Amino acid sequence: MDFDEKDISEIIKILLDRHIAASIVVPNSHESMNAIDCLITFWDFDNSLYVKEKLRQGQTILRNYCDNMIARIRRKVPIWNCVKLNFSMS
Repeated sequence: MDFDEKDISEIIKILLDRHIAASIVVPNSHESMNAIDCLITFWDFDNSLYVKEKLRQGQTILRNYCDNMIARIRRKVPIWNCVKLNFSMS
């Protein structure tokens, strides 16, 4: 059985309305991102929710450390190219 976009939207609405799911990300939608983009966003000093939370709690995290983590990720790009995450950053 194939579902069209309307069917999928209705299923998602039911799952969210009944609190069966807290959030749903449809593959290949603008909310989904590949593993590399997810990791780079995670370590982006200026935009990372992780970094903002650490700083808010008075913990230390340096821009240089984040930049080094991004450089490590980029060196491993061939390994991660095939991985797709359904992960929302909101």
